[in-house]
Amino acid sequence: MAGSVVQELGLYTVCDARYFPALVMLGTSIRHHAPGATLTVFDVGLDDAQRTWLADRARVVDGRADRRSTPTLHKPFAATLAPRGPILIIDADGLVVGDLTPLLERVRSRKIVAAVDPKADRRVDAWSTMFGLRAPMREQTYVGAGTVLLDADRHGELLQRWWDLCGVASERFEEWKSDLGQPLMHNDQDVLNALLMSEVPAGTVEHFTDDQMVASFFMPGLRLRDPERLAFSVRGRPAPLVIQCLIRAKPFLPEGGRELYGSAYAVAARAVLTREARRAARGSAVAADRMVPWMRPGLLGAWRFRRRTVRIRVRKALGRWRARLLPHR
Repeated sequence: MAGSVVQELGLYTVCDARYFPALVMLGTSIRHHAPGATLTVFDVGLDDAQRTWLADRARVVDGRADRRSTPTLHKPFAATLAPRGPILIIDADGLVVGDLTPLLERVRSRKIVAAVDPKADRRVDAWSTMFGLRAPMREQTYVGAGTVLLDADRHGELLQRWWDLCGVASERFEEWKSDLGQPLMHNDQDVLNALLMSEVPAGTVEHFTDDQMVASFFMPGLRLRDPERLAFSVRGRPAPLVIQCLIRAKPFLPEGGRELYGSAYAVAARAVLTREARRAARGSAVAADRMVPWMRPGLLGAWRFRRRTVRIRVRKALGRWRARLLPHR
């Protein structure tokens, strides 16, 4: 029964060439933890080798001709594909690491499941006018748009409105971004929350619990238990279902070498990308020479990863020691 429920699930994400390594990780996590679910990728800048690699692993929708002001404003693109049943809209750097069946049962009962944003608590009155909302806004918990579960049959209108208003936000992007009130600080996420706080009936939105989702910069307590299956554990708590990496300098990006804290997500990234690189043919999108040096297979790649991780941890530890023991000026 659980397997049949997950097989009905459609996953939708937006990706460009830079974030392709994250997409490789996401696809790996889906194969192990949501087998039978379908992944659809909105291509906003993948290269030819990446599209070739994805051809038999995901459905790729060419979005290069429909460029919005920022890639995140494409996030509800599922609205253009008339999806049916439960769908998960997820950031490319998210991971599905557990059985989603309990959440899908909640979605079937007309709920929308999203994560409380730990860094934002906002409601902007100007959203009513900006987006032409069809109902008054109310006080409600602000949620993140990086992982949103809903039933497209029951909430198709919300999905379409989210897509349409992200288009409006793209057209007015420069104007609204320069507004001192920062009504579009979080792009697609602000659009979604405006709709959830007005046009969607109160009580429809439920939240991932802390046990179900790990969304943080450093992911304290999270451990990669099985690198092959991308199974994680958290000390003293149930294993999570979804992981989202919030740090801007992702470990698979060139700038990620400056912020390589050795989090469980970074360790998982190295496990997946080195495994794929070992299997890859020359010229493949996952070949070693296309990875940043610390994500390449072999002893040299492992040493580069370890060296950066230790150096950053030592630097941070020294910073905390100075702040605690040295007199303030």
